[in-house]
Amino acid sequence: MMDMHVHTYRCKHAKGTAEDMVKAALQKKIACIGINEHFPMTYLPDPVPVHDYAMDLNEFPVHLKELKTLQKKYRGQIDVRIGAEVDYYEPAINTITQWLEPFQTDFDYLYGSVHVVTNWAIDDDKFLNRWDQVGVDAVYSMYYEVLAKMAKTRLFNVVGHLDLPKKFKKIPTIDFDGKISTVLDAVKAAHMVVEVNTAGLRKPVKEIYPSRHILEMCLEKGIKVTLGSDAHAPEEIGYAFDETRALLKEIGFKTLVLFKKRMQVPVKL
Repeated sequence: MMDMHVHTYRCKHAKGTAEDMVKAALQKKIACIGINEHFPMTYLPDPVPVHDYAMDLNEFPVHLKELKTLQKKYRGQIDVRIGAEVDYYEPAINTITQWLEPFQTDFDYLYGSVHVVTNWAIDDDKFLNRWDQVGVDAVYSMYYEVLAKMAKTRLFNVVGHLDLPKKFKKIPTIDFDGKISTVLDAVKAAHMVVEVNTAGLRKPVKEIYPSRHILEMCLEKGIKVTLGSDAHAPEEIGYAFDETRALLKEIGFKTLVLFKKRMQVPVKL
């Protein structure tokens, strides 16, 4: 078993140290854990409360040092992989690239995620009123357009929680298969994989990210997948993995992907 999407207290909205997460993974007999903490986000626009979402940039080297210590301490017991979940925001792409550069040799993989499409976070309940102001269909439309642009940068290895806008059970009234297909084509062209994220089962929508339908589209296009719990507490490590792996097999997937030094490593599902 593997869990490629794990956060710690450093993101300001999770609990547990990196070592707490590693110990929890060991208890659940997970062979490989990926700590992909939220990369610093101070490039995002106001009124996004960036300090509620991620550590500051000057803290990131300390975080990396801690993860490298854990890799050595638990070698032979569990593989600890180093990642980061990077918030893609088009106006700040030069800043994002510049900030990532000093750490590129440290990463095993990078998630590209989109939480902010204009100047508010679509998955933060503090901004729920914006859904009514903007309109559900408009939010989905903007989100998938930004997600495609993220993939086209080719900066990242994984697209995180691909259909995130459904978190609060805000369901569009029109078909977005065309835009989703455009996103997936960009993902495939960039040699990225799609994350199967079980956190959606813990949210109001009560469904994994992405939906079965989107996963079927991934399989049809030959896009590979990885698996993450998006854990924000030790008890969430490996959340609902048995049923999710069964679903993936039922759809037709044979393997999952983990990463080592930005290279894809297939593992049997």
